[in-house]
Amino acid sequence: MSPEIDPRILDVRIQHRRHNEVLAELKSLIAVAKSYGGAIIPLLGPTRCGKTEVLGDAKTQFGNVRSGPGSLVETNSFAVGCIPPKPNDRDIYLAMLRAVGHGCAPREKTSAVRERLITAIRDDGIEILALDECSHCVETGANLSSRTAVDHFKSLVDATGIVLVLGGLPKFQKLILGNEQVRDRSLKTIEYHPYRWTKEEDVEAFVGAFLAALEIIQAQGLKIEFDDMYMARRIYGASGGRVGMMLRILKASLFQAKEGTLTFDAIARGWELGLQGNGDVEPFFASEEPSDTALVRSYAAVMQEADVRIAPATLDEFEAARLVPLSK
Repeated sequence: MSPEIDPRILDVRIQHRRHNEVLAELKSLIAVAKSYGGAIIPLLGPTRCGKTEVLGDAKTQFGNVRSGPGSLVETNSFAVGCIPPKPNDRDIYLAMLRAVGHGCAPREKTSAVRERLITAIRDDGIEILALDECSHCVETGANLSSRTAVDHFKSLVDATGIVLVLGGLPKFQKLILGNEQVRDRSLKTIEYHPYRWTKEEDVEAFVGAFLAALEIIQAQGLKIEFDDMYMARRIYGASGGRVGMMLRILKASLFQAKEGTLTFDAIARGWELGLQGNGDVEPFFASEEPSDTALVRSYAAVMQEADVRIAPATLDEFEAARLVPLSK
């Protein structure tokens, strides 16, 4: 890698169309949830689509920094946390407690942690609490039942009137629908999906995000030795239409850049080394351009892995459906 290029330059939030749409929808639903005196807003989509970035921007844009009625310390009314892998009841409350800036004793009981959380929310004026990786609650090995997991979220909304944004993989939707009380306290699920190759406006938005990333790289003095549009088609296939994955691939490729130049081979090598399961870089970085069917199949594979059903709308999508099951 060229010594003057810091790969952290791509630790950025590119304001592309889908990101802005999801952020605007979240803002609208937060207003509705507040008018209801609290509610749950699910934010779900395949991995590396950009959900975490949306939550970060939401905190910056929608949160208010102030002192709560019971505290002299300034706090943000919008808190963001993360559910750990294989959580138990206490882990869920502890994750939320840490998100609002508090802790507890190592052996403190679950009920005490819950009460401490409720007190902190009230005293610090927390209005919105967003939790990422909520799908950990439905993974094999989670130390609580599916119904119990979402019951904790429901009871917190009931006790505090907070707006609870739950981010995660689409499989978390099953927990919401499987608990009628949680379902009735939940607003419309915000779906954050990859860009779809068969939609012209999606292709334009993805290419725009890719070109914005290249501009960031070039602004640091690194030369680009490939045609932008020639590469955009390949990088779409390699990322499955996900801007977050596109940035991950580009970041890995910076380590392969030599003599101040980012080449086609550096991108291909970055994808091979930076992601699991990509030892064979065919067909996206072969000498022959990938077909539309290959690009549609890449999108379909991401959706299938996330257990999201899509309805084929073109011949290419029907072909992809034949080669990659679109739903279970």
